[in-house]
Amino acid sequence: MTKKHTVGGQAIVEGVLMKNSKSLVMAVRKKNNEIKTKKRKIQNKKYPPVIRGLVNLIDMLKYGFDAIIWSSKEYYEDEEQISKAEIFTTVALSAVFSIVLFVAAPYYITILMRFSELLSPLVFNLVDSLVKIVFFIVFLVIISSMKDIRRTFEYHGAEHKVVNCYEHGEKLTVKNVKKYSTLHPRCGTAFIMIIFLVSILVFSFYPLIITAIWPDFILVKSIPRRMVLFTLRIISIPLIAGISYEFLKFTADKKDERVFASLILPGLLLQKLTTREPDNRQIEVAVKALKELIS
Repeated sequence: MTKKHTVGGQAIVEGVLMKNSKSLVMAVRKKNNEIKTKKRKIQNKKYPPVIRGLVNLIDMLKYGFDAIIWSSKEYYEDEEQISKAEIFTTVALSAVFSIVLFVAAPYYITILMRFSELLSPLVFNLVDSLVKIVFFIVFLVIISSMKDIRRTFEYHGAEHKVVNCYEHGEKLTVKNVKKYSTLHPRCGTAFIMIIFLVSILVFSFYPLIITAIWPDFILVKSIPRRMVLFTLRIISIPLIAGISYEFLKFTADKKDERVFASLILPGLLLQKLTTREPDNRQIEVAVKALKELIS
């Protein structure tokens, strides 16, 4: 078989979502062992670089939100299901939790370590990102011990293995898919790692730009000054996400070149925490989703 489209996806409740530029397919294994699928067309508008990364990220969050609701209904059927309100609340709380744990806490810890954001912005943001990465790894290790999360990570691995098989032009069978890695350079986990790295550069420029425009900024009292710099971090999240998307898209197709392979290596290593080897039944779900997507 030949590759026709760039394919991506994510794990959902007892299943996977597969997506290309034209359609998406959700597949879930129901409790009666049936594999239920749903296919829908999607719009693919063209946007300039950086903007398209943010739009794609928002779209994937929306598609993922809808897919989790659908897969929950299909899997749990007559049992108590996850409502839209519950999922929305969970997502909102997760966003707040992520900002506190992966933005505010590392920033405050770096300040407590007496690094200066104004005098040594690059060093400050390097330490800040290292703290973020440590927090993220510890967080993944903790949640990976949960049964439901481990199942999700197995379906995540199945999704990657099937996409890898497809991109190598092999027939989509369980036997063929099992040969491939659970790691993939376009994964969302790699995307998060790239965001951490891109933020080092972006945040390091802010003190330089501010002091160039406002030389007396260094004389502003400590708390207001830090509030300004921290606020810039929050409102820059969309910009950093857009830049990170472009970097991920550019390097994913160059994974066999030594320089780019070394750049995406941290993201691939991190995927060892967010993917697990799937069983044959989980691979069958991912295969069915991708076959319907490309049919």
